[in-house]
Amino acid sequence: MDETGFDRMLGMAGPDLARDLVAQFGCDLADAAAQLFAALARGDMAGVRAAAHVLMALAGTAGQSALYVSAQGVHAAAVAQDASGAAAYEPELATGIDAMHAMLDRRACSPEAAR
Repeated sequence: MDETGFDRMLGMAGPDLARDLVAQFGCDLADAAAQLFAALARGDMAGVRAAAHVLMALAGTAGQSALYVSAQGVHAAAVAQDASGAAAYEPELATGIDAMHAMLDRRACSPEAAR
């Protein structure tokens, strides 16, 4: 993980806006995760593809490389219409999503202190 770019972005935003950005990232992450896991359960590869795309953007911006790689993998499986291949990414996606939530939680109250 390389969160320096994310921390630079928060630093440029200033403390008030940084807290808002961190909160928005958390909400967007929760929404994308819920959409992804629901789409996987339905076998909806278009839904998986869309949610994985959002996860790739969030993870990439936040420097969460493991989640980014997992989201890329599930996205590729969804593009290939490989439902079982996509479902195989569920455990590592859950781990990556939890790790990103933890990173965001560390920055929620004091973005400067988390660096």
